[in-house]
Amino acid sequence: MSEPLKRNSRGRKVLRFFLYCFGTLILLVALLFYALTLPSVQQRLTRTAETFLQKKLGTRVEVGSIRVQFPTTVTLDGFLLEDQHGDTLAQIGSLGVSIGMWKLLSQTIELQNITLEDARVYLHTKDSISNYDFVVRAFAADSSSTKSTDTTASPWKLQLDLVVMQLQRVDFLMQDDDAENTTQAHIGTAKTTIAKADLKNLYFEVDGLSLADSEVKLIQKKKSLKNSKPDPAFGLLLKNGDIKCTHLFYSTPERTLDANLAKTKIDEFRLRSANDVMSIQAQGIQVEGSDVAYRDPEVVTTPGHLNAGDLDLTQLDANLPDFSFQNDTLFIQANALSGNDKSGVILHSLQATIRVTPGSIELKNALASLNHTNIDGDVLLFKNHGATFDRMQVQLRQVKGMVGDLIVLLPPSENSALAKLHDMPYEVSGRLNGWLDNLQTSNIRFRAGTGTVANFTGSVQRLTEPTKLGMHLNISQLETNRKDLVRWMSVGDTPMDSILAQPLPTYLIASGKVNGNMASLQLSLQGKVGALQTGPDFPNVDGPPLEFGIAGTLSDVNDPDRLGMDLQIHQLDAPQNFFAFLASKDLQLPDMLQVTGGLRGTLAALNTDLKFNMLRGGVTSQFAVKGLLNNIRTPKQLGFDVSFDGSLARQEILGYLPDSVVNKVLHLPAFTQVNGHAKGTTKDAAANIKLGLGGWGQIRMDGTLRDSSYQMDIVGQNLLVNKLAVDTTLRPLKTVGFTAKVSGEGFQFGKTASIQLAGKFDSLIWDNLILRDITFDGDVKGKRFSGGIQSPDERAAVRVR
Repeated sequence: MSEPLKRNSRGRKVLRFFLYCFGTLILLVALLFYALTLPSVQQRLTRTAETFLQKKLGTRVEVGSIRVQFPTTVTLDGFLLEDQHGDTLAQIGSLGVSIGMWKLLSQTIELQNITLEDARVYLHTKDSISNYDFVVRAFAADSSSTKSTDTTASPWKLQLDLVVMQLQRVDFLMQDDDAENTTQAHIGTAKTTIAKADLKNLYFEVDGLSLADSEVKLIQKKKSLKNSKPDPAFGLLLKNGDIKCTHLFYSTPERTLDANLAKTKIDEFRLRSANDVMSIQAQGIQVEGSDVAYRDPEVVTTPGHLNAGDLDLTQLDANLPDFSFQNDTLFIQANALSGNDKSGVILHSLQATIRVTPGSIELKNALASLNHTNIDGDVLLFKNHGATFDRMQVQLRQVKGMVGDLIVLLPPSENSALAKLHDMPYEVSGRLNGWLDNLQTSNIRFRAGTGTVANFTGSVQRLTEPTKLGMHLNISQLETNRKDLVRWMSVGDTPMDSILAQPLPTYLIASGKVNGNMASLQLSLQGKVGALQTGPDFPNVDGPPLEFGIAGTLSDVNDPDRLGMDLQIHQLDAPQNFFAFLASKDLQLPDMLQVTGGLRGTLAALNTDLKFNMLRGGVTSQFAVKGLLNNIRTPKQLGFDVSFDGSLARQEILGYLPDSVVNKVLHLPAFTQVNGHAKGTTKDAAANIKLGLGGWGQIRMDGTLRDSSYQMDIVGQNLLVNKLAVDTTLRPLKTVGFTAKVSGEGFQFGKTASIQLAGKFDSLIWDNLILRDITFDGDVKGKRFSGGIQSPDERAAVRVR
């Protein structure tokens, strides 16, 4: 045989030998793995592991079974580990782990699938001693021994990338009594894929988390102490999270967050911690039908009001494209958010950019609908030293709703007076800056009730205390009506019946400046006032308004019984219809009443210095009054102590004596001069009056009035009877001078009035006949008159019926 053939034959034999050896090795390995799947081998392996752990740890260890499923899966069932006090440290119903076999060749343990069911772990630390210390010590000894004896071995690596993890009914509790913190978790079901795991840098990426029927609690009861050495940095990236029926609870001495998530989806969630600073960022959060509560223990809450530091939202639905938390700053971009707060606020919808820090809460571009209120604006609230968010910078593009909602949103101290306006609608826009105790306003446009409008710039003090409300305002427009005035006045203690009985204007329109508070209010106003009304109804009244211009001071504005004033009236033009509630069949008010002058005092006792112009039928009468008026709010009890001086036109006098015998028997001069003094009430008064009859003589009267009865002393001088008398038969009677006494009852002359008079003519000129010392008497009942004249001169004896 040739040499090349021999070499080929030996090569084939060597190759055949190695193939047989390699095949035998593979067969042996296969037989080994197969042997591990045999129940008897697995039972022996289980007992060996149990004995090893018990000996190693010196405590009770139970291993139900260890099963190997060729070639990649190991399952541990019925595992129990007790601590050195005989309490359960860890218990596992079932743990299954799948590994990548080929990675073992490169000394890498590649976990591919982890399944854990019915597991419990309890870790406890007290007095710097943990119930798991003995486990750490036991395996730390082997680790140090191995490290010292085997320095050439290549280290094994653990690879967790793309591990699919499934958990069911897993409970974990770690309690540290020294640090007073507790970490507790109950996992109903959870499934996720660990996309990346960097164990060296503690950075993990998780994809597709599904969590349901779970509860996680992180509780820290005392403030953390900063260590000189910061905790290790770590990070987490979660994508596509789906959370259902899960309770999350986080509590520290600074804040508490309690969330019951019925259904929540998260597109992306990032958590990073470095140098003990934690940051959270999330995108695409969708929350449905959940409950969230937030509590800041330092905030002083007001029951029944929305409190930024004590929120309890139920039935929460939210669409949050952006969320972050870093350096104690919370940022939320809300496209839609709705829910109910325990304060009674029902948030129908909220769209805003929200930023919350330990000292401030900011809402930008906020569009909200809650209870009966819609809000469009920017809000920035600051916490004061009392831990209450009450300083504000607010830009209101529009707020429209009910006063009750405003009370809840801007929590004042409890105030029963303001609560009486809870159902009043309002609308406001403008800028606010400051505290509720001193609020700066700019370009405020306010509407409320059925017709109240206020456009102003300035400041308002003690906004939550109507009885102490202060203001420094430049008012470009102020309007209200009687119905709203009654509501505003009802916040005090005055009974509603008393308010309705007061003569209040149908409407009020004003502009000007107001400074001070309800105790002393300085004002300079001009405007218009509708007709006065009383009673429970609020009818519309036609006709021109009263026009006014006043300046001065009002005091005790809240209390009509004590309302005081020191006012200068520059203009007050009141048309006849303004006093329509006083008009009667027998009383005709002037077409226009113009008033100027001053008022000082209260409605119970008012000092006056007024000048009146009364326009009637194109003729103007003038009248000046100076003195004291009492009980102005109650016309039937009106009192006075005044001096007066005036010039009254014939039309003005006859306007107060309709259908009487006076205008049937007398020609009044075009103007009558009137001056005198009056004191008393409308039911009990005394007065002395001088009447100048425009060159036709003068009359002096001094009398008293009690109810509808009156007595009067009258002195007439140089009366031109031929000018004054209507009856032509009296015209030869030229001049009369007399003294008389009049007593009577009733003021409806020519109807029910009854008058008796007796007097004496000092002189009487009849044509060229002069008579003296003539006495006369008269009796008037209704339209019937009887009287007579007696004189020593028989020519003067006359009897009339």
